[in-house]
Amino acid sequence: MGCHSTRQRGLEVEQNAVKYDALANWRRVMDMSRDMLEGARTADWDRVCRLQEERFALIRRFFAGSPSGESLDLIRPDVNALLDMDAEVEELGNRARQKIAEGLQSLNKGKSVRKAYGG
Repeated sequence: MGCHSTRQRGLEVEQNAVKYDALANWRRVMDMSRDMLEGARTADWDRVCRLQEERFALIRRFFAGSPSGESLDLIRPDVNALLDMDAEVEELGNRARQKIAEGLQSLNKGKSVRKAYGG
């Protein structure tokens, strides 16, 4: 009986360690999400793209580990915050893309005008 309960405790410790690693990874996901938002707000799109790739890998790893119901309950409030941050990053990205498109249109008009006047 002593060996069985020792093995049981060992399994519990191992399960708790796995749960802790998963939650530590999730905290990293949230940190990266905040960093991505800051990057988007400062138009550091290289940083945003780099962080997005790393963050996606962590999210995939978190859910591939089949998180427990307890772990999912712990992250549930974060999911809405993450979705809000992603929506703002996307909106800022769309605005930046539109601004670049407008700048390119202006450059193309300038080239057309120059060409029309023999330049």
